[in-house]
Amino acid sequence: ALWNSALVGIGSSIVALAIGCTLAFLAARTNVPGRKMIYGIGIAPLFLPALVGALAWALLAGPATGYINLVLTAIGLPGFIDIYSFGGMIFILGIYYAPYPFLMVHSALSLMNPDLEDAASLHGAKLTKMLSKITFPLVMPAVIGSGILVFALTVENFPVAQVIGVPGGVDTLPTLIYR
Repeated sequence: ALWNSALVGIGSSIVALAIGCTLAFLAARTNVPGRKMIYGIGIAPLFLPALVGALAWALLAGPATGYINLVLTAIGLPGFIDIYSFGGMIFILGIYYAPYPFLMVHSALSLMNPDLEDAASLHGAKLTKMLSKITFPLVMPAVIGSGILVFALTVENFPVAQVIGVPGGVDTLPTLIYR
């Protein structure tokens, strides 16, 4: 159970960081249309309890009667999505906890002085060099801090582990303690 909890925590932290940091970068440092909508999408999972999210994904991606699998079999494709698995837990927890990295990285990117990037581009730095030498090092404390926070929150999450993990045979520390 300890090993499963650690793997779920690491995997869901990676998923949450990838989603949250990408959305934060798009909302804070680019000129893409719909930046306010991206911000809303980034914080939307905060308004949904983990239990409701786990139950919703169980209805959507259950192996036998999940709506996604029913649609896939109706159009002639095999229903292959099984949310009751190790990967399903990581996916749900990663989506559910993506707002934490989003908010932390978005605030770090918003508070960063754009004159540093302007100076680098004036001196001929390419975009990749500017990002790797200026932007990412300034944001790295927020990324690391949010990664630690998401890891701690996912390891102690009980509702997703109970609704998704137990039927899939994935035992974590919260479910072991409950039992």
